[in-house]
Amino acid sequence: MQPEQAVSKPDDRPTIASPDDDPYLWLEEIDGARALAWVAVQNARTLARLDGPALAADRDALRTILDRPDNIPYVTRRGGLLYNFWKDAAHPRGLWRRTTQGSYASAAPDWEILLDIDALATAEAEDWVWHGASTLPPAHDRALVRLSRGGGDAVVLREFDLAARAFVADGFALPEAKGGAAWIDIDTLLLMTALGDGMATASGYARTVRLWRRGADPLAAPVLFEVTPDKMSAWADFDRADGRVVWVAQLGFYDTEAWFGGLDGPRQRLDVPADAGYGAHRG
Repeated sequence: MQPEQAVSKPDDRPTIASPDDDPYLWLEEIDGARALAWVAVQNARTLARLDGPALAADRDALRTILDRPDNIPYVTRRGGLLYNFWKDAAHPRGLWRRTTQGSYASAAPDWEILLDIDALATAEAEDWVWHGASTLPPAHDRALVRLSRGGGDAVVLREFDLAARAFVADGFALPEAKGGAAWIDIDTLLLMTALGDGMATASGYARTVRLWRRGADPLAAPVLFEVTPDKMSAWADFDRADGRVVWVAQLGFYDTEAWFGGLDGPRQRLDVPADAGYGAHRG
């Protein structure tokens, strides 16, 4: 009797010649019913294998460590003050706060609470997750606060008055979208958002950088810089030391092309490999 021969399965992996011939492309549809159903099955398999007393013990131990009141509050200096975003058991969504350098060096710093994300989420009945804030130098009295619903990449952009500790009525505000903005001055922003017809790349990020002035329609803001839809994203930042802008075409997660120049006029290409790291400081 001949031994039973194994039946070989056809190789359905994509090839260099046909990179898109992939039977699992449906997993790219992150909100697709089939993809979500597959994820639910994998989650159930994982929990069935790993859930139990050991997992609960690790979870509780890590939570205790993360919620310790004597954890070091990491800070960012903006102007003469130190800013920190803090989470603990009483504030699971977090507190945006600041203090002086002298107070920070003391055993019990006196923190000024700027924004309580737990209180905000309750008041607005939203699942807000903090995604950071950009303040306007040199006074740092205004900020662009980024809030995500549930922790996704897309954010809501809202202008915040730090002295009043409140959002600015009729201030800069943008609905939920992937992207962000950079201050030029109190009334002008560089806007990078996927909102608007044809303004998103195939990756869902901003395809353009627009000049958004206070009170103007952001979707009608003039385009200063753009990339083709096959690129990952476009973004820019303003160096107020010399009034120049860095314009960036994000080719992928680790590859970029960059130019330096003013808001209008010629731009100089940064002649480095696309995967090189770089930075600019005071010109």
